[in-house]
Amino acid sequence: MKELSESKLKNVTAFNGINQTSPDTVFTISGINRKTPLQYSGIIYRLEEDSQKVSNIHQWKLVTSPVTYRRFQGLHIHKLDTIIEVDTIEVDTVSKELIQLLQYEKVKEKDKTGKAFTTWVYKEKRGESITISYSHKEQKYYIRVITHKLNRLLKFKEYIKGLRVETIKTFTFETYIRYHERYELRVAKSIEALDLEIGGKGLNTDKKKANQGKHDYFISNTILEYKGVKVYIKSYRHKHYYKYEKTHPEYHPKLEQSTTLHNIPITTDLTQLIKEYSILVHTIAYTLNIKVIIGEYEKTTDKIRVEITDPQITKYIKGITKRLIGETILLEQLKDKRLVVAKLLVEKSLTPSQISKILGYSRIHIHRIIEELIEAGIISRVKRGKYTWTKRKAELPKPQTKRHTHVRTIQELVNKVKEIRSQHKLINIETYGNIVVNYETEHERVRLITNVISNSNYTEIIDPITHRRHIIKITRHQLTQLLIA
Repeated sequence: MKELSESKLKNVTAFNGINQTSPDTVFTISGINRKTPLQYSGIIYRLEEDSQKVSNIHQWKLVTSPVTYRRFQGLHIHKLDTIIEVDTIEVDTVSKELIQLLQYEKVKEKDKTGKAFTTWVYKEKRGESITISYSHKEQKYYIRVITHKLNRLLKFKEYIKGLRVETIKTFTFETYIRYHERYELRVAKSIEALDLEIGGKGLNTDKKKANQGKHDYFISNTILEYKGVKVYIKSYRHKHYYKYEKTHPEYHPKLEQSTTLHNIPITTDLTQLIKEYSILVHTIAYTLNIKVIIGEYEKTTDKIRVEITDPQITKYIKGITKRLIGETILLEQLKDKRLVVAKLLVEKSLTPSQISKILGYSRIHIHRIIEELIEAGIISRVKRGKYTWTKRKAELPKPQTKRHTHVRTIQELVNKVKEIRSQHKLINIETYGNIVVNYETEHERVRLITNVISNSNYTEIIDPITHRRHIIKITRHQLTQLLIA
């Protein structure tokens, strides 16, 4: 590498536009280089191999807030668990060779003899261990290596070739991302949608309370059938996450996939195998466009980058948007949102910005509602930011009447449509998302919203009280034919 004077180094402009980055990472104009940089006068620089030009930047400082990306840079490896079976080995020899090969430090040894197995365990730290077990019944040895590091997995794979092992008996790997809590409901609904399509048993989606109900969160987990293998996928949080500030990474949830494969040929590329099956969790994160959080722990883990998504999984996940909209519409029948805005303005003295966050509407939309309330004489503005009731029970103008009806079966819905067609003028039937029947009477135009949600390959009826869903295997096309018949 050519020597550079300190004055020249100081005059070189750093490459900007990158925030909150690990000090171990060197950014160049061509991208990210993960080679260990040289340090000179507090500036990190390296000789770029492709262009043979020196690129140097200022050393980035660690910050307390989490690093966030709009699009995630890869999946983190949480655990790699490999089990092989051999007929005979020298336990002392194999254990010493593996400890040296995997470069274990401060090893804790433990052995135990039982009726079924004799076990020798060598632990380096949490999540890193070597276990050798001898089965008295089968008279065979089992070697199990658990690690977080890909290089240790690959070293172990090369080592067992010398033991004349042809197949890996069991290989389990876990990949995950940590994401912002605002996407937790979407992720939970996506897992629920996937369970409906490719799931089997074990779905658990529930809203949990922590710290005496002050912090609510969603926990979701299920077992899916993906590429002929049962895959366990879950969204969860740290046990005591509520003790952390919202700016701390441990406060936010994780989306994790666990996959177990059996009898894998020793010649298989394990890195490529992990990428192939991790397409599932990658597709969920990519389709939902969730904001990923990188904490201090994530900076120490190995990562894999999945380049493709599964189009079929994407199709299933995109259907949850209609379901979320449908559930929101069903809740609107309880109260007029304009009156809710008026109450929050007058009685709670909230600002339009605060109301928009609570109700989930844009601030512009809230301002429009406020102007409508003032024109209708419901409220009046006392001074800037302060409102009072004028005519609390005054009727708001309704250019279109919105009504709701709840049915228990598809046949009830068909009969309802026939009744409307016979008594009024049927305009049209909306079959995307909530089934909506538009018709006209002598005095008004009615938009009748039902509790039936139509999807491309199934239909669901939502209970208006419990919000439980009853799934019916009727496609959108079949349902449309029934309603227009």
